[in-house]
Amino acid sequence: MANFSDLNFEVHAGDPNTGWEAIYVFPNFYQIHVVCGPAVFTEDSDATLLSGPNDYATMEYKIFDGVNEVADDQWVGGQSQGSINIEMARVEALEPVYTAPLGE
Repeated sequence: MANFSDLNFEVHAGDPNTGWEAIYVFPNFYQIHVVCGPAVFTEDSDATLLSGPNDYATMEYKIFDGVNEVADDQWVGGQSQGSINIEMARVEALEPVYTAPLGE
């Protein structure tokens, strides 16, 4: 089962002053995008610049289904690593919206 420790965080948008982000693609093609630091979109997430993602008490995420575009106002803010683990377990259990063509 996927969890927060599976997220591979990188500098957000290539700018070290904006914080951290990770995108994880589940086997069912859903994706979670997690952001922490000054580049957060919601007011209830920690917007300070810290040394790494594990230093944040709160961050935010957005879920993609692998097919449909999601508006930038769909961020869920104020989330702990534990709550992100719960959301990742929920998303991993969803039926896929997309099915890869044979041979992929």
